[in-house]
Amino acid sequence: MKTRKRLTAILSDGLQTEITSTLADYSVAILRLLNGNPPRCQLLGSGTVIQRNGKFGILTADHCLHECMPEAQLGRRRGEVFIFVLKRGGVVRINGAELSERRLAVPSSKAFGPDLTFIEIPKARQSAFNAACSYWPMSRSVLRSIKIFGATNTALVAAGFVDANQDIKAGKEGIHHDGLFQGFFANRRVIKRRGKWDYIGIRCNYRKAADLPVTFQGLSGGGIWAVRLKNSVLGGIEILDFCLVGVVFYETPIVKRQRTIRGHFIRSIYKAAWVDA
Repeated sequence: MKTRKRLTAILSDGLQTEITSTLADYSVAILRLLNGNPPRCQLLGSGTVIQRNGKFGILTADHCLHECMPEAQLGRRRGEVFIFVLKRGGVVRINGAELSERRLAVPSSKAFGPDLTFIEIPKARQSAFNAACSYWPMSRSVLRSIKIFGATNTALVAAGFVDANQDIKAGKEGIHHDGLFQGFFANRRVIKRRGKWDYIGIRCNYRKAADLPVTFQGLSGGGIWAVRLKNSVLGGIEILDFCLVGVVFYETPIVKRQRTIRGHFIRSIYKAAWVDA
């Protein structure tokens, strides 16, 4: 009997780079400018640029904006200045007074949230985003997303900006961001459900991957993606389709050199979070 090795078990470095680059097109680093001499930038977290019901904005974790010190201020008259760093070299600077927020799920616990929020981009600023990123359509059905996630040759990737790998400076000439967008590929995942919220956990094994960061701070709010693969006519492996299936919001402590990155899963981000929004 002939057997076929799962494509996800033989991902080359080049293919992983291609997948990460593709997902970066929908991803953003969320920073704010802090007053000082000199001023400095603070990375609040990661996010995914989305479109839903005619609204454009960033889907991220609620705690990225509300558990930082001091708490972020959006939609207030004397709002802070926020910096959004995008894939194509785009850096968009917006005063917090111009932004509005829909707190989709305010956390009742760090470990299980629920923990989601939506930063709406004003129409006057959308052109700056259009030139530097793509919007993920949240109109996709839950069932279609589950179908892609459950396909045989599907890689699971948590994607975003880990704080330890960012070099961010604010000066008179503008914002300098020499940062690294990363995709963390899962070998094992765990699905859970608590009430109307569903969760996905990505297992990280430091014994097998010594280059994993000690902490994933900054990855919170980043997207979790299912990437379906296929054999190409030239004999390699290529991307067939991909779908946003989750949002990172928590990392467990390291126990026996292992930890889990936890995120909200498909039903949470496409349905449950928007019921009262």
